[in-house]
Amino acid sequence: MLESLAGLSLILVPICQGLPAAGSLTLDNASAMAQAPKGTASIAQEQGVPLVVATPGVLEFGKRAPGTSINGPLRKPDWISVTLGVAGDSDPGTHYQLAVMPSWFLAERFEFGVELSAWYFDQSSTEVGAEGGSEGGGSFRFIGRWHVFGGSYSDNAPEKLDWTIFAEGGIGMLFSSGAVPPGGTDVNVLPTVGAGATFRLDDSGTRLIIGARWQHVSNARINGDSDNPAFDAPMGYVGVQWAW
Repeated sequence: MLESLAGLSLILVPICQGLPAAGSLTLDNASAMAQAPKGTASIAQEQGVPLVVATPGVLEFGKRAPGTSINGPLRKPDWISVTLGVAGDSDPGTHYQLAVMPSWFLAERFEFGVELSAWYFDQSSTEVGAEGGSEGGGSFRFIGRWHVFGGSYSDNAPEKLDWTIFAEGGIGMLFSSGAVPPGGTDVNVLPTVGAGATFRLDDSGTRLIIGARWQHVSNARINGDSDNPAFDAPMGYVGVQWAW
């Protein structure tokens, strides 16, 4: 029995020696705990009091706008854009687009977005004639934008810049209720390339965005060359962005 108690004392004494005396956890100690580094499991020492911090770590991935709390590959978007676009003319038809795009800054000036769109295709006055008609559709497209001009992003707040000028490119898939363009298919590839600009409207991060793209619609010859009438026309778009 005595041998067991002696063994237990060998374990408890070193532990008790490392604990603060009653009343020694002061405001200074509490302040040290509040100021301990986040994102890692670490041990801070303040006035002889061991402070164990075990907050979950986060993976840094690109840059964040201020006011956001998640910083990782599954973080919230930096910007949300809503735009209206028009492409083409009476021949080979006119395409109307309503798009919503969440986007993330993966590097200092590089913005990556996922564009989700609803489309209306007015093809009633194309040269194809009887094959033409109005169709609806939906698409997704991955867009990359390089903000070439507009100042430094070193303050981690791209939405606070008064203006930016960007180049962009992207590719996606289009699904329509009928053949787009007439004589084609209802599933098409949707690449694009263009340029645009953003302008800050207020201090909360709301921005005006305008741009021009080359609109191309084709089925990548999935049914052969004879069944791939491509649509190519310039597109203009305008919209609003919000900092998330």
